[in-house]
Amino acid sequence: MSVIRVLGWLNIKPNKLDAAKEIVATMVSTTRGKDKDTLAYDWYINESANKIVVHEQYRSAEGFVTHMGNIGGHVAKLSESIEPERIEVYGEVTPEVGSLLKDFTGCVFYKTLLTL
Repeated sequence: MSVIRVLGWLNIKPNKLDAAKEIVATMVSTTRGKDKDTLAYDWYINESANKIVVHEQYRSAEGFVTHMGNIGGHVAKLSESIEPERIEVYGEVTPEVGSLLKDFTGCVFYKTLLTL
């Protein structure tokens, strides 16, 4: 079992800040209530309020897949307010994880080289 980490850089579309904040709050609430293997799900916004960085960490690939199942409908709604700039995925990515992320622009996968 290998930890999966995700870092996402997201650009907020013009006049969509409030909508983005609302859907992110829903996604965090859903994650808090349903996910058992999510270790981190942290959202940050820059001072200009036009970019978001999300940091996610899951106990395993299966935890990530479960998370995406729990928030899947919200991701589509979020895409109305943001444009992905870059998404980096770290860890042993299973084919199922890869297939869930295949449609995201700028998604790059990094396999574990060494870890503690």
